[in-house]
Amino acid sequence: MSKTNGPAPPSLPELVGKQEECINNLKACDKYLAAEIQEELSMNDLNEIHGWLGIAGSFDNISPLHHQKVLQRQIFATTKSRLHLIWFGRIIFIKPLPDCLINANYFTSTISTDSQAYALASGFLRSYCYLIASSLDLALAKDLYLISKDVTWDKWHALRSLVLARLPKEIVHSLIKDNQMNERWRYGELRLERLNIIYRCTGRGLTYFTIHREYGTYFNQYFNIFITVFGFLAIILTAMQIIVAIQDKPAKLDTISYRFSIASLLMVVICLGYVFLVFLAMFFYNAIVTLVTHMKNKVLSRGKSKTPQTSA
Repeated sequence: MSKTNGPAPPSLPELVGKQEECINNLKACDKYLAAEIQEELSMNDLNEIHGWLGIAGSFDNISPLHHQKVLQRQIFATTKSRLHLIWFGRIIFIKPLPDCLINANYFTSTISTDSQAYALASGFLRSYCYLIASSLDLALAKDLYLISKDVTWDKWHALRSLVLARLPKEIVHSLIKDNQMNERWRYGELRLERLNIIYRCTGRGLTYFTIHREYGTYFNQYFNIFITVFGFLAIILTAMQIIVAIQDKPAKLDTISYRFSIASLLMVVICLGYVFLVFLAMFFYNAIVTLVTHMKNKVLSRGKSKTPQTSA
C-alpha cells in the first residue's frame, strides 16, 4: 500500500454508513455466507491460466460504460462471473454488481473477515469503479440493470473514491502477489478469441466460451480467415505464372515459383486437415459428454427404483 501524507481514509463501512439513507439499506444481505460470495464471484477458470492472461488483456484496461457505447459495443448482462469483462467483436459481457458488495454491514461482518472472499469482492468492486466513473455511467448501469436503482451518484462517488484510494495501482502492478486482490483483477477486459486460443494451447478444452451452438456457425469463423489467406495466395500464384511464362528470366525464379506453389498446396492441406480434426474432436467430445450424462442419469434412476419406500 502506498503511503499518503494525510490521515488514512476511513474504512468502507465507516464511509458508507455516514451517508443518510446509506447504501447499507439497499438490501439485507446477512443471510449470505462467505463461501456463497466466493462461489458467486469465482474466478477459478481464469486463475488457472493466469500466466497466459497477458496475451488476452492488459493492466487496468477497463473502459467506462459510456466509452463502451462510444466503441459501439453491445453490453450484455450475465450471471456468470467468469464472463465478466470478456469481449469479442462489438459485444462485452458484464456481471451485475451484487447489492451485498455495497452493503456496509455485510462487508464488515462477512467479506472483510474472509481473505478469499475479500480478494474476490475487492477486485470485482474495483472493476465497477472503473466501469462507473461518472453520473452518465451510473445512469447507463441502471438502465442495463447492472446496479441497484437506489444508488445515487453522491453515494457511489464517495464509495468509488474510497475503493480506488485503498486499492491503488501499485498493488495491481506489483510483481508480488498481493493478498488483497484476486490475481484475475491484475487484468481488465479480456479478449474472448485469445482466451479460446489459450484454452486450446494449454489442453483445457476447445473453447473458454462460445456463442455458437451449431457446427456451421462455429466453423464459419475459420472459413472467413482461410478464404482471405487463399485469396492472397491465388493472387501471388497468378503473378508467378506470368513470370514463369516469360522466356528471358533468371533460373532462380523458376525454382522459387515451384517451391512456393508446393508450399501453398501444403498450406491448403494443413488448413483443411486442421478443420477436420477440430470437427472430429468436437463431435466425439459432445458424444462422450452425452453418453456419460445418459449413464449417470440411468444409474441414478436405478438407485431411486431400488430404494425401499416406507409405508405410511
